[in-house]
Amino acid sequence: MEQRINTEKKGKIRIPLSRNVLIFLVFVAISTFFWFLFVLSHKHTVDITVKIEYQNTPKSYVLTNSLPNYVVVSVNDLGFNELANFWRKEDTLAIEIDLAGRFDSASTQFSILQSELHKSLAGVLPSTADIKQFYPKEISVGYKRLYQKRVPVRLVCSVNLSRQFTLKSPVSFSPDTISIFGPKDVISDISEIKTVGVKLNNVNKSQRINAELARPKYITTDPKTVNVNIDVEQFTEKSVTVPIQALNTQSGKRLRTFPSEVTLTFNVGLSRYKQVTADDFEVFADVSNNDSTNICILKESHKLPFVSSVRMTPDRAEYIIEDK
Repeated sequence: MEQRINTEKKGKIRIPLSRNVLIFLVFVAISTFFWFLFVLSHKHTVDITVKIEYQNTPKSYVLTNSLPNYVVVSVNDLGFNELANFWRKEDTLAIEIDLAGRFDSASTQFSILQSELHKSLAGVLPSTADIKQFYPKEISVGYKRLYQKRVPVRLVCSVNLSRQFTLKSPVSFSPDTISIFGPKDVISDISEIKTVGVKLNNVNKSQRINAELARPKYITTDPKTVNVNIDVEQFTEKSVTVPIQALNTQSGKRLRTFPSEVTLTFNVGLSRYKQVTADDFEVFADVSNNDSTNICILKESHKLPFVSSVRMTPDRAEYIIEDK
C-alpha cells in the first residue's frame, strides 16, 4: 500500500499509520501488560534497607560504641509487593529496639540477638515476604556506667554591637553550674564545661538565646544548654569634672597640680545617663617615679561596667610639691 506524505503550510510532516501497524502496536501493548502481570505474580529476591530506632537508653549509662542505624534485609517476595516497596519513601520502614532493662552495672556490654532482629523485621515487612538473610545479624552494645559531678560553666561568647549601641549590663547566663554524667575516669579530669562558641554581629536589640554545651566524648549534661541574656541599649556621650588627687606623696608633703581638675568624657547608656556622676570617677597624679620636669601623666579609675571610651582632658598636669 502506498503511503502519501502531506506537507502542511507550516512545514510539519504527517506520516499516517496503516491499519496493520496500529493492530500490531495494540497486540504488543497487550502482550507487554500480561508479561508484566506474570512477572509481578512470582516471587523475587530483593534487598531492602530498614531503619533502626533505639529507645529508652538509661540516663545513668553511656554507649561506648556506635550502633548501626540501618539493617539491610534480603527478602523473597511477590513482585507486586516489591513494586510497592520501591515506591516507599526513604526511612518509611523502621524497626524499634527498646534498650530499657538491658543494662547491668556488673557488665559492660550486651547483644541484640539475631532472633530478636528477625522478629522485629518480620513485623514491618509484608506477610508474603520471606526473610532470607540480613546484615548485621546481631548488634553488640558496649556501655559504661555514668557518675555525676557538678562543674561550672564557662561562656564562650563574642558580641559585636551596632553603632551607637552599648551593653546595658554585662552578658549573663544561667545556670552557671551544671551536672555532668560520664565514666568515673573521664569526669574526674573535667573542671569546667564550655559553651559552643556564640558569635553575634551588629546587635542592636536585647536578645535571649540558648547556647549549646561543648560536651567531651562519653559525657552528658543536665541541662544540655544554658540561657544567655544580652541586654543592649543606645548610648550617648556625657562629661563630668573630676578633681585630681595626689598619689604616693612623701609624708609631710602636699602635691598641687595645675590644673586642679580635669574633664572626663565617656559613653553611657541612656537608661543610666542621670545615674552616673563625677563621684563615680577618680583621677590620680603619681609623681613617685617622675623626673625633674614637674609634669606628670594623669590616671583615671572607675568601676562602672556600663561606661566606655573614657577620654580625659587634659591627660597630664604640671605640679609642685609643698610642705604641709
